Amino acid sequence: MIDYQRFDVENNEKQIIVDVTLRERDRQIRKQICTTEDIMKELKKRSVDVGECTSSPDLVSNRNHNRISGQWVFNLPRPKKQVIPKKAIKSVKTTKK
Repeated sequence: MIDYQRFDVENNEKQIIVDVTLRERDRQIRKQICTTEDIMKELKKRSVDVGECTSSPDLVSNRNHNRISGQWVFNLPRPKKQVIPKKAIKSVKTTKK
């Protein structure tokens, strides 16, 4: 489980931006690695639906202050097409004259 200092979700018209900052490593907090999979799990837990990831850093809280914060950019999810099962479509017979 990742200990986030900040996890902000911003929903624009074209994309969803997630700003993340990890807690700095010290004696109580172990080294943390945050990847896109971790962000997807947290978004699912918060019931945020996202599309494809277009920008994704990997964060590591390992005494390098430049790598403890980052920004993920996701496309908006595409609307799901309604699929009609073949059994529901009745076949129409045509007669030739």
